[in-house]
Amino acid sequence: MYESLGWRWLYWLTLILCGALFIAMVLFASETHAPTILKQMAKKRRKETGDESYATQTEIDGVPLAQLLRVYLIRPLQLLVTEPIVTFMSLYAAVLYGLLYMFFVS
Repeated sequence: MYESLGWRWLYWLTLILCGALFIAMVLFASETHAPTILKQMAKKRRKETGDESYATQTEIDGVPLAQLLRVYLIRPLQLLVTEPIVTFMSLYAAVLYGLLYMFFVS
């Protein structure tokens, strides 16, 4: 029965299942990131009371873009260059992924 559908149907089935799970996750999963929850609560409290003094620490501090870029872009590269275990584990993972790709292609 399923043999007549062809091999491309597997990809469509995976796409359909992932799309359905994504929609379910967006609709039913609640937010768990603490700063985001606090920010939403402060916004709701400001709207309810009209008092603008309700604010979270992240809203008050305001992290500059340069610091975010340093933390999220430069620090991983710095770890890759200065820490031998990170370098060797990255090379090991690269070799494994390369072999896996070659096996799938061949």
